[in-house]
Amino acid sequence: MENAIVEAVRQILIQLHDLADRGLPQQQIDKVRREAIFFLYEGGAAAKWSFDRPHSAAARDMHRRARETGILFNERRFRITYEHAIPLKLLREGLRQATESTEQMRGFLSRHVQGVVVLKEEDTVITKQGLRDRLPDGAQFFDLMARYRAAGIAFEPEDEHKLQR
Repeated sequence: MENAIVEAVRQILIQLHDLADRGLPQQQIDKVRREAIFFLYEGGAAAKWSFDRPHSAAARDMHRRARETGILFNERRFRITYEHAIPLKLLREGLRQATESTEQMRGFLSRHVQGVVVLKEEDTVITKQGLRDRLPDGAQFFDLMARYRAAGIAFEPEDEHKLQR
């Protein structure tokens, strides 16, 4: 199944790149790209708030307390948000190059695409530091922790480990 999903994402991106080359606005391309990756590769809404997904330390603590009390952990009940460790806008060119083969796409997605659960307040810090759609100056492109370190957002060791590739 994983091969079929990666290949489906690859084919969608090939079509999107063709549309971009024909002049479709980048904002529309970005939205469809993000949704295709989220719903196909990342598991969509069913996996969005998964306990297994990396969380900031504060979000992890909140999730544990929700589980202990039997409360559904989601953005409606808690002040949390889902975001990508490396903003997908930064991955445009890499994703375009990765459409060369299913293996290249699989490798690129596994190295660079990782959803993370953070508190909305932490997300606000990221935004205020100008890191919404970029990495900190001098950060390595594959460093999934770069924006969080720069924003002073803590992670438990097991979650930080999930973000080290």
